[in-house]
Amino acid sequence: RNVVVAMVAVLLLQTALLLQTAAALTGSFWVITDIHLADDFVEGTDPATFCTQGTGSAGKFGYFNCDSPQYTLLPAALNFMGSIPADFTLWLGDSPTTYTEHPAHIETEDMIYSDMQQAVSDISTGLYGEQVFPSLGNHDHYPKDQIKLPPNNFFGSIYKMWAHWLPSSVADTVLAAGYYTAEVVPGLRVISLNTDFCDTANIFAVLNQTDHGSQWAWLNETLATAQARGEKVIVIAHIPPGLIDLVPVPNWVNFCVETYNTLMDEYAGVIAIQLFGHLHYDTFRVIRDAAGRPVSTAHVVPALTPRAASSTGLAPPTPGKNPAVRLYHYDTDTFQILDYDQYWADLVAGNEQGELKWELLYSAKDYYGLPDLAPSTFATLAERLRADAETWAAFSDVWFVRRPYDACDAACRLHAACAAAWTDPDAFFECTRHL
Repeated sequence: RNVVVAMVAVLLLQTALLLQTAAALTGSFWVITDIHLADDFVEGTDPATFCTQGTGSAGKFGYFNCDSPQYTLLPAALNFMGSIPADFTLWLGDSPTTYTEHPAHIETEDMIYSDMQQAVSDISTGLYGEQVFPSLGNHDHYPKDQIKLPPNNFFGSIYKMWAHWLPSSVADTVLAAGYYTAEVVPGLRVISLNTDFCDTANIFAVLNQTDHGSQWAWLNETLATAQARGEKVIVIAHIPPGLIDLVPVPNWVNFCVETYNTLMDEYAGVIAIQLFGHLHYDTFRVIRDAAGRPVSTAHVVPALTPRAASSTGLAPPTPGKNPAVRLYHYDTDTFQILDYDQYWADLVAGNEQGELKWELLYSAKDYYGLPDLAPSTFATLAERLRADAETWAAFSDVWFVRRPYDACDAACRLHAACAAAWTDPDAFFECTRHL
């Protein structure tokens, strides 16, 4: 009997050591995007006025299709993020409000910088001592979308805001054109791109499609160096490649799409993951080679703001969304992305109770039944969105973070599936022909 007890004890100890070792080999990092602070948000106002006037249901933490109240939603999110320790945080841009449709809302350059400085201050305080890697959004300059091409003194202001988080080695490229690379730990680095030079809403980029700020030449060189060193790379940026799900409009100019896809194909073995924001809802984009084979995946992370991007410009209008932040898990030896946990807060319940309660919305592998997060797996998931009603139901439940989008019909579903499957405009439109 004593021998049996001893054997059981040894097995339990071995199991505990194995679990401890597995945990030690797993790291995590937070992703937050599209904060959109609304300094004119007023609690108790009418959401039809973007929560700025009248009387209505605008609550303490915001309301659907209004932007984030300046002093409540972001601190609540950061407090939650701080309760689950992570190795670093990725911030994908867009601090100021989006209310260009609001006739009483007049943006100024000072307002834009004030919102950005407020977001930087809140994140620095809320995640005190944690490494943060930021990206520049299309609202993070004045006027929105119309960032002028380099040389541009604007980037000096950006560098001053970011400098306390980043090594001094980033200064040259941030000051020149708002992009950079930085080592996270030996063997893993972040590349932060400035996608404003690709924005189809930026008239300067549309009329002059070339390598602004030498960003793509630099990216090629940086990825080649990472490959030679045996490093893995996390690519972060604000605007994702591909098309908007609900209206067939490309996010990027053709030059950027073609150049980026070529680089992602050439250095597919170097890329750990690509992360974008901008769209405000939860989706992904499969990056493919010239033959149509999946080589990489761009994850589009849902926004913190309750506002759905361009909700007043879509047909049919979107319902707004609940606040969201995301936690990724990775292998600290190989830097392979293992899974992610999507967290959310019920905005209605939070406003009623006076406190936001953050909960796990889903874990990617378990929720979608994925064996891994490989590009081929996401290509298959995109096909399932088209063909499988159960997969579509699961996707649509979290698309706008637990806000039902009942107006999305068969054509809408097809557009969402094809946008996930193809970033090339011609391939997207070919995909949408087969309802």
